[in-house]
Amino acid sequence: MTQEEFDQLVVAVTAAIMNKSSDPGQYELAESLSGITSLPALHEVSGVFTLKRVLISSLKGDRGNPFVYSDFTESELADLRLTWDKLTPEQKESLKLKFADLTSEDKEEIKGDQGNPFTYDDFTESELADLRLTWDKLTPEQKDSLKLHFNELTAEEKEEIKGDSGVQIVNDLSEADESSRVVIVQTGEESGNWEKEW
Repeated sequence: MTQEEFDQLVVAVTAAIMNKSSDPGQYELAESLSGITSLPALHEVSGVFTLKRVLISSLKGDRGNPFVYSDFTESELADLRLTWDKLTPEQKESLKLKFADLTSEDKEEIKGDQGNPFTYDDFTESELADLRLTWDKLTPEQKDSLKLHFNELTAEEKEEIKGDSGVQIVNDLSEADESSRVVIVQTGEESGNWEKEW
């Protein structure tokens, strides 16, 4: 056989094969294995391929056992873990425990062992420090509201806080009598206190 005859034979055989071949895409796609018993497969013997059918039941793995924890890689386990950030807002809301949904038995069950009011001894030093109200924890408005303002005192209150020295507290000198001892408070850069018998 010449090279030319060989080439013609190859073209003829290829054309015959193409005419009898089918595109797998022309067949309906099965979305489940229900009712399907076999799959097409190529079988090779000494470099010769033949088309055969393979039973689906034979595709089962050697082990055929359920998965166990040790079958998974760390990456697969991480993907399977349900974490808070993987939940939708609706799922998070559905997982919230609402006190109103609890039965009397539920409430009794979650009640702490002690069940008594808190006492001083129940708190740690750190918790006690957080509970102490100190000046530095107050806002400027709260600090101002705690200050004693002279103009808010009544005449009776001013009389009550008068010291043993008999100092009369007055708003201005016109209220002082002849026997009063007056303390003048000067404000500004040269501020200072001094007393003068009036």
